Amino acid sequence: MWSMISNEIKSQIFCYKSGTFEEINHDTSDTAEDICKELCIRLKLPPLVQLLFGLRISGKGLWLAGCRTLKEGEKYEFRIRFEVPKLSFLHQLDKNTFDYFYHQVRHDVLQDVIPEIAYPNFKNDILGLCVSDMYVEMIEKNRTIDYYEKKYKNYIPKEIRKRHVGFIHKQIVKSLKWIKNQEWSAFYVKSIYLQEINKKAPNYLTENYFGTSECPIEDDLKQGMCRVHLQIAPYHPDEPGLRIYYSYKNSWKHVSKFVDFYTIQIDETKNRVSLEIQNSPLGFPITMASSEETESFVSCISGYYRLMGKWNLDLCSTLASPSLKFLTDHKIHGPIGGAYSYSKIEEKNSSIGSFIIRQCEKVFDTFYIDIVTKENQPETFKIHYKQTSKGDKWLFNVGDSGETLEFDDLINLAKSIPTNGQYFRLPPTLYDRSPLLLLCQTPAQLMAKETTFLRNTNPLLLRAADDLLLYKWKEHNYGDGIFTRMKADWKQPNGKKIDVTLKILKQSEVKLRLSEFVKLADLWSKLDVSEIVKMHGITLHQPISLVLESIAYGPFDELLRSQKYGKDIKLLDLVETSYSLAKALHFLQELQIVHGKIRCSSLQVTKFTPNEQLVVKLGDPGLPTEYTINDVPWIAIEDYDNFSLSRKNLKGDIWAYATTLWEIFSRGAQLNLPNPVQFFSTGSRPSKPDECAIIPNIYSLMKQGWECDPDKRFSPQKIFSWLLDAKTKLSRDYSEPTATTTSTNVRQNGRLPNGNNAHSPKSRTTTMSDYYSGRMMSGDTEHTYILTHGTTQAYIENCGSSIASARSNDGGSSQVSLINGNLSDGSQSTIPCLGAAYSEEYYSGIDSVLEFDGTRLIFQGEIGRGNYGCVFRGSMETFEDEKPVAIKCFKPIESNDQFKEFQREASMMKTLSHENIVKIYNYREDPLLIIMEYMNCGSLLQYLSINRPDLKVENLLNFAANIAKGMIYLEQKEIVHRDLAARNVLVANENCVKIADFGLAQFTDSKGYYVYSTNARALPLKWYAPETFEQKFSHKSDVWSYGVTLFEMFTFGESPNLDGNPDLNADQILELLNRGVRLECPRFCPSNVYNEMMYKCWNLSPKLRPSFTELLKKANDLMISNGEAV
Repeated sequence: MWSMISNEIKSQIFCYKSGTFEEINHDTSDTAEDICKELCIRLKLPPLVQLLFGLRISGKGLWLAGCRTLKEGEKYEFRIRFEVPKLSFLHQLDKNTFDYFYHQVRHDVLQDVIPEIAYPNFKNDILGLCVSDMYVEMIEKNRTIDYYEKKYKNYIPKEIRKRHVGFIHKQIVKSLKWIKNQEWSAFYVKSIYLQEINKKAPNYLTENYFGTSECPIEDDLKQGMCRVHLQIAPYHPDEPGLRIYYSYKNSWKHVSKFVDFYTIQIDETKNRVSLEIQNSPLGFPITMASSEETESFVSCISGYYRLMGKWNLDLCSTLASPSLKFLTDHKIHGPIGGAYSYSKIEEKNSSIGSFIIRQCEKVFDTFYIDIVTKENQPETFKIHYKQTSKGDKWLFNVGDSGETLEFDDLINLAKSIPTNGQYFRLPPTLYDRSPLLLLCQTPAQLMAKETTFLRNTNPLLLRAADDLLLYKWKEHNYGDGIFTRMKADWKQPNGKKIDVTLKILKQSEVKLRLSEFVKLADLWSKLDVSEIVKMHGITLHQPISLVLESIAYGPFDELLRSQKYGKDIKLLDLVETSYSLAKALHFLQELQIVHGKIRCSSLQVTKFTPNEQLVVKLGDPGLPTEYTINDVPWIAIEDYDNFSLSRKNLKGDIWAYATTLWEIFSRGAQLNLPNPVQFFSTGSRPSKPDECAIIPNIYSLMKQGWECDPDKRFSPQKIFSWLLDAKTKLSRDYSEPTATTTSTNVRQNGRLPNGNNAHSPKSRTTTMSDYYSGRMMSGDTEHTYILTHGTTQAYIENCGSSIASARSNDGGSSQVSLINGNLSDGSQSTIPCLGAAYSEEYYSGIDSVLEFDGTRLIFQGEIGRGNYGCVFRGSMETFEDEKPVAIKCFKPIESNDQFKEFQREASMMKTLSHENIVKIYNYREDPLLIIMEYMNCGSLLQYLSINRPDLKVENLLNFAANIAKGMIYLEQKEIVHRDLAARNVLVANENCVKIADFGLAQFTDSKGYYVYSTNARALPLKWYAPETFEQKFSHKSDVWSYGVTLFEMFTFGESPNLDGNPDLNADQILELLNRGVRLECPRFCPSNVYNEMMYKCWNLSPKLRPSFTELLKKANDLMISNGEAV
């Protein structure tokens, strides 16, 4: 940043840690993000938390957007701006960040600028905080109470000092002595301090703005513009996100959760902000007093959107993040963490040569490449970045030689790593949901509650004879030959009627297609958004039909071609229809749903009054049929070899959208091409429609959707700003419709009342799976749920590498097809059948709750699977607190002996309590599960591979000492572990590991031995001492396994293959061991570690092996002799 300063200026930035303004020298072109990065480096704050910080303009209370440059002469404050869900989470993220937040809050307390605890109402509370502050400093700076007796005035707010100084001196000294006697740690007191602030001032980080906006459209009290108060409250208990206060109504209204924003546009000439929000078809415009206030407001919403929903997307292109653009341009993931990266590689494409490049979460300008170099074995290498006068440079240590090579691009760098496969980069997507990215993600329990109205408007099973009046003479054929369309009235209990359209399965198709029809009905009933045709219910007898909102005007392409009405559809109508379709597509892609039949003919006209009103929505895709040559213009070019792949291709729907745009702006013209495959494959594209002459950007949008490279196609969210620009260039010559939401025309006595009672329901969070084939692909961190007759299912499948290779640019994660036939022959997915809906195994991916013993156990997603069952991440809630846990769930036990083994293991583990043993909180016998301490860094085996570039000998020796301490404790408890290995050691943090998985552990007899008497379980022979092959175990056999675990550590996770052969059987292993063959010294292992620790563990005589006490002492001695990393 500052290596080549050309136009240097100085800026004053207030740092709360030092309590002073610091002078920063920087270039005039440096942005607020650049300054924040430099300050993070100075304060030892990692890249992981940089987005939580911002620069506040001193004296104004407004924030500088990250892309803006600093003004000379202006002062700024470096502050934590964005709030994380829990205070404890901030400390888990980074201790320095937690400490900085403490200093920020204490400064605000001393300056008396927190309204909720302002003097004089909270005088005593403030004084208590001040005493805590003095105590923290006394501990950290090793001062005495005498110092604070003299200097106490410097630690209390000015107003209290002025009014009460004579009365509070003795009280402060007394309180300080009391708290000192408690011998609390500084961290503990800081935590109490911040918790007190959080309790008394829950809106501390809430931002408030003022502006003018249109009066609510449903409000009859007032029309036109009104003054409003806007509040950004991410964790409001009832209305999280953006709230608005109308002073003339004296009431608050919830505008939207952050994740429901589509895009934000700024009209810089008018300081006008246009918020495009789900289920707000007309948008939400706000005008503010200044550009500074406008950008402060928008940058706050955009920041929370990235930290809660899509880290890889800027809501507002005007204020786009420079750092995100850098990562996107180079196809680098943000600080997702190694564990998430490895899981994504495993899920998306685990073939040799697949790789991910990600930002280091700890050190700036450092990156990692995780690449599969051997089958199912990713490796991690470190990359350093630097800017030079010749452009970006990437520095990489090649091989074991230590030679540093410099690369101009990352592709060549990746190819310098030798593999036996094709190199395949997995770029970041909008759907990456690593917990290390979404630091402010809202807890599920804080999401806005579904209203009674919504619960009562779920699709219904209707009896046609009793509930409907059919307009039999108004029946029309659909083009697929399977359905007809008919107008009907849905009779209501109050005597009113609602206009609906029946989509009727032809009688000739019932026998063949009934099952598919029911599945379509179940799927479409879950889609509840205003840009998609709503399904009110179904009828299952005379006729069999979907009961849809009224689409009496039929497909949009027919209306466009209509000689009677086509001329009444204006250019602005075409733009708004395109915008509505983009919203529908965005909604589907958010749920990772592939529509598969996006066409102009799939758009249904739900309202139309010539020159007044036009509402067009996306309809269902119908029942599965084979694609033909006539479908080619809507099929993405990468799927030409196998048209069926289009049904699984999210980016294929983008291509289809582009072609549908061409249809819309060609006013329903049919795209007749003699050889469409050759036409598109040779680079030809349909010519620009005449309607695009005024707004040429629309044709540019089409061409971007027809890009051969799927990664270069737009996302639905990206095109909102393009279409909004087009709308601003056109003027409407008829009035705005009062609503463009779900078309619910209520009739009373056969007539429409004045004004339609249209309601736009909130989108439910239920997603869907492909019932037609029964298949889906798993998502990044989420699962796809299906609600069928009150039963939720989750299909969790691994997307095989063959699919990932066939469709290398899927643009997302979990993909669900609405119009799927079968997956291609290369798919490795299994086919869960619909009849297995009630099978217990399909519940494994669901967030569910189990209550027992006064505890709520919340399952939050699978994190591991083995022969025994599954491990879930979860949360254990009691009346007093909540803690993250791991939940080990076992498969049903078939024998009484196995059940007794479970009881033995669980009861044994629950008694253990040691800093290097994973804590067991509780267990249940029905269902069979164990609730354990959660280790967010995962297993030591994976940690070694992910963090290989950063691990030094002293780190590994520290882990060795940790394991030895834990094993000493087990020995004292007379427990033999019998399965000690790197896979069964979990990492708490970079300084602490804990022993886990006592699946083979047993109590020893009085001689310290345990004899294993069954071969029912698969045994880890490569870790076993020779005597254990005769089923005799002791603490000394655990010592042998400890030595093998050391080998794993110093090879960074290599398999301990004796004599280099991975396929030896038990007899061969035993023969080699008895001949004296041992694992060789790892390449990066110091000889004294191998000779004095590892090798001694492998003595044939158990008695001659060292004890764990001796191994602990040796590990500590070697740490000292090997020096300290600096």
